[in-house]
Amino acid sequence: MIAVSAPHDLWLAFTDKTTPEGDPYVVLANPTGVILRETVPVDVQFDARVDWADDTHLQLVTGGRTFKFVVESAKLREITPSEKQ
Repeated sequence: MIAVSAPHDLWLAFTDKTTPEGDPYVVLANPTGVILRETVPVDVQFDARVDWADDTHLQLVTGGRTFKFVVESAKLREITPSEKQ
């Protein structure tokens, strides 16, 4: 997966996996040095894609599934299917 910038370059998004646990994450980094990350409940495939809707909303597409995230109050969290966007 390649790192993908938010529309106004406020964030750079990419995926990562911690070891030895092997937990997959979506990671955001901004120019001021803030790093945010949130776990992804599936293994991230090599052809995973990040799409930004705006500077705070993004989605990760991997393994035929889509996971949506939002940056709120300097925290990254997954948007649940029951939430309106």
